[in-house]
Order: sequence, then C-alpha cells, then structure tokens
Amino acid sequence: MKEPRWKDAFGRVPDSFSARVEGTLNEMNRMEGRQTMKRKIAWRAALAAALALAILTGTALALGQGGGLIDFFRRSTAIPPRADAANDVAHNVAAAENDLCRLTVREAAYDGLAVRVVMALEAVQPDEILYSDFQSGGEEPMGDAGETETEYAQRVGKRLVNVDFCDIDVEGMPGSGTGAETREGETLIVYRELLVNQPDAAAEMLTVTAYAGDGDDRLAVTFPVTRVSGTETAYRASETGTCPLTVRRAARTDSAFATYFAITWTVEPGAGTPLNAEDTYYITSGGRCAHRKPQCGGMENATTVTGAEAAAQGKIACPVCGSDALNAEETYYITSGGRYAHRKPQCGGMENATAVTGAEAAARGKAACPVCASDVEALENPSNPQAWRFESRAFADAESFGSGDFLEDGTLAYTQRWLFQPGAFPEGEITVTPVAPSGETYPEIHLIP
Repeated sequence: MKEPRWKDAFGRVPDSFSARVEGTLNEMNRMEGRQTMKRKIAWRAALAAALALAILTGTALALGQGGGLIDFFRRSTAIPPRADAANDVAHNVAAAENDLCRLTVREAAYDGLAVRVVMALEAVQPDEILYSDFQSGGEEPMGDAGETETEYAQRVGKRLVNVDFCDIDVEGMPGSGTGAETREGETLIVYRELLVNQPDAAAEMLTVTAYAGDGDDRLAVTFPVTRVSGTETAYRASETGTCPLTVRRAARTDSAFATYFAITWTVEPGAGTPLNAEDTYYITSGGRCAHRKPQCGGMENATTVTGAEAAAQGKIACPVCGSDALNAEETYYITSGGRYAHRKPQCGGMENATAVTGAEAAARGKAACPVCASDVEALENPSNPQAWRFESRAFADAESFGSGDFLEDGTLAYTQRWLFQPGAFPEGEITVTPVAPSGETYPEIHLIP
C-alpha cells in the first residue's frame, strides 16, 4: 500500500484522531499495572421496563453535562447539525441487565445513512465501577478532582471491572463506525456512530443491537430505529467508456445532521490469483469468485469444488480469501462492523480498531484485508475497487471516508462518502474523474440527479 497516494485520496487525518491512537498505544503499554478484574458471567439479558424512570433521569443529566447524542455528534465532527436535529432523536429506547451491569440505550437516531446511539453502563454490584478500553484512548476523568478511573476507584475502595466491547451492530448491514466515551459520576456513557453500507436505497427502518462484552458472554438489547428525517436523491452516472470501473450507485442524503454524497463502485475482476487445480474451493452459481472460505462475504449454500472444476466454470480466485489466509499468531486490527482483518490500524481511514490475533479474527468471520493484509500490493491491483478513487472539485472542501462491502452477487464493491454542512452541497450535475491505482486518470463521469 502506498501511503502518499492513500493520503491524497482520503485527506489529512485529524490531529484529534492521531492523538487518540497515540493515547491508545500508551494505554496498552501500561495496562498491565492497572488493578482491574475481568469477570465471566452468565448473561441474562431482557428488556427492563422498570428502568424507565432511571432512564428519564439519566437522559436529562446526560444532556446537561454534554453526554447527549447531539453533544457527542458536535464533538465528533467539524460540521454542526441543524437546530432541528434534536427532533430526530428517540429517547428511553431500551435496557438490559445481567449480574454485572445495566445497559441502557438512552438515545438513538437514524438519518438514512448513519445510526447514532448513546448508551449508559452502570455496575450492579455496589463495590464495582465499570470501564471499557474498547475505543477510548485512555482513562476517562472521574470525580470533581479530575482523577483518573484508577485513582478514583482506589480512593473510594471499589474495583474496576472491564466490560470489554461496547458497541452497536445493524442487522444484515456491515458498516464503519466511530465512537466516544465520557463519565457521568460512576456511570460510563458510551456514544457509537455506525455508517451503514446500503448499496441500494436507504432502508426506512433498521434493527440495531447495542451490547457490552464479547462473544457468547455479551449483554445485548435489540431495538428498531426508524428513519425520522432525511431525503435521498439518486444520481444517474454517464457511460464510463473504456474505464473498467462501474458506478453501481450514487446518491445524496440530506438530513438534519449533515448532507452526504456516496458513490459505490465495482471493478471488472482481472485474472487474479491462479486457482490451484487440486485445492478445495467454494462457489455459488451466480458468483464470479472461487472462495477458500465457505462463508466469505456472507455467502450461503456454497458448493464445494476443486480448483480445476471452478476454473472450468469460469471462476477466478476471490480477492479476499482466495489467496491470503490469516496467520493465527499475527496481530490484526478489526472493527465490529467491518468484514476485514487489517495489518494496519488506520487502513482505509479506519478508526478505533481493536487489536486481535489472526485466530481471533478468523473466529469472528473476518477475512484478510485485500489492501494491507495481502502478500500482493493490492493498491497496484486494478481489479481491486478499493485501489481506485474519484476526484472532483465539488468535493474539495468535504470530509471523506470509505468502506468496502460485498454485494448480493458476491462482487467486492467500495463506497466513498463525502460529508458536507447542511445546505452547502452543490446543486445540479456533478462531474467526477476516476483515478486508477497507477495514477492514470480516465474520462470524466457525469452524475446527474
């Protein structure tokens, strides 16, 4: 992967993000000296209607102390939301409890592109305080004296208990996420924002799961979120001519939070990695690729064939699992909504990644990233859609981020999004220029609303 070209494609990494990464590394180096305990428990998750009064009280306090959803959103981006964004926020959404903690979903919002959730985690045992090092770059301040979590716990004679992962998932839709954490007394307040990949039109309702903990031991609560505001305008792409890139979808989403423009594209696969005639692969009748993993990219009901049989049917090696397996003992970086395990913690603009071994990543269904976890320099591979980019004067001042995904036919696609202030998006036709991995530019593509 060529760093200079990637930086040009995705813009400057914010200083705040660099500081968080550095803080996380420092925190990892000193975690061994931290007096904490991790408990394995038998989860008993259920909706807790009796917590409604506590939720109401907590929500008001969170908003007053800057722990509300709108407050978190303002701090997470340089783009301010419209004044009416607060009308799109649902309150007192759901709750669950186990022997360790109470998980309360205080607020949630979905604007057609992003799901945003604020959770509160409270310890059930009176002698414990919960913390999470999943995405934070260090300890959160506690108490009036600005103590660290460790200092506060030692002073009041309580134990710190790590609840591991605190995150959200959207049913059937992977995405790229970010988040933040703060304190409200001894209650841990967690903000999560997930940009969901929707190759087709945005869904009107999503099913979201908020959880604390990992694997079979996690405490989870599932709830629906409805698209409250936001309009979507589809754009038609002109012919791409000799360019092997195909624009699958282009759309603008306007909401009270921001205006987004997204382009999803695929690239006609080339020869790829040769199939080993005697090895076992997995294929589907409508898919282009032969896979090493039977569930790669969410594939179902795959047929087992040899490499020779797959080649005879015109299949090529999957660019994700067909050539590179995860090394069980190596360190990779993953996010809860991502499909890939990465060698680089900031691959593709990824934020707040968790370090795991290859064995752990494989157990969670992750595949080797075709960009940074491949033995082949994928950013020089014209068959990889993530290796391409778009340039446009219309996007010069917009924040940019991207993510990969598999479409229903098994094709690897890439989506690039640009974030604008409400009302700042250019009207009318937009002209973009495809840029190949080699840096070669192709004729302009006109995107027409």
